[in-house]
Amino acid sequence: MKYCPRCSGFIHEESHFCEECGMLQSQIPPSRSPWKRLIIIGLSLFLLLGTAQALYDRFMPRREKEVGNITEETEEPFIGIIYDKRLRDTWEYSWGFMDEYSAYNAAGNRLTIYRDRDTGELKGFTASLPSATVITLTLEDARQEAEALAKQLSFFSDPTLILEEAILVDRGPDTERYYSFHWRARDYSTGAVLLREIKIAVHPQSGEIIYLLTEDGGEVTINTIPTLTAEEARALALPEIGNLIQQPRLVEEVLYVSTAHGGQRLLWMVVFEETAREAWALKVYVDIDAHSGEILEVVN
Repeated sequence: MKYCPRCSGFIHEESHFCEECGMLQSQIPPSRSPWKRLIIIGLSLFLLLGTAQALYDRFMPRREKEVGNITEETEEPFIGIIYDKRLRDTWEYSWGFMDEYSAYNAAGNRLTIYRDRDTGELKGFTASLPSATVITLTLEDARQEAEALAKQLSFFSDPTLILEEAILVDRGPDTERYYSFHWRARDYSTGAVLLREIKIAVHPQSGEIIYLLTEDGGEVTINTIPTLTAEEARALALPEIGNLIQQPRLVEEVLYVSTAHGGQRLLWMVVFEETAREAWALKVYVDIDAHSGEILEVVN
């Protein structure tokens, strides 16, 4: 059996013409198997449907919200109504496992939401917002927006929480422009960083929240007065970085409470960076038990 290349009609072997369109048989190239044609058509349809599905997933949630044809919606604390919520990933962190979701808010902006898998506690979210073309909010206006959100957190009433950063990050139009606010719990007597922290960024034009990141490790139950001084911790850290950094420069020394090494422990985190020009970006972090002097971790 042959097939006409003009109309795809069947042509009998003994026929000199296509019965459908009248094309001469001598003009017909060697016939191809109909299965090849079916496979090609099937692959084309598969690719077309795959592309259509990708475009639907990317654009339809936004379009549905614009026209009010909402089929999926969920109320999220701190965020409000969201749409098209989907689990994207899960990974391990200090207090268990984190679930990462994608979603859209009522304005059609894409969200990434982070929740503890076991407790369901919100750990934070980010929103993909257009860059600010102008800055219309003052620092105080933005602080009020950030604080209104932070007050919804149950641990915001902790008296050790201190607003340590309230700044405008401005790298120019079409780049990063946002107000950054950072609350951190600290021991008043030693300055040790405790287990609670809040970071919020506010869009300087619309006042929308760009991101909320929280950490709540609960109450501190250990002695936050270190046995080692910062200088002693630095001396212990230096031998540990000998194979990693040739020309070290001290960046910072931070005293903090951690639960990353089995229960609450008071640590010195000593940070060095390479000063050689060819390795300027290299940094090494050394965690040292502030009571025993044990080297717990070296990370670069």
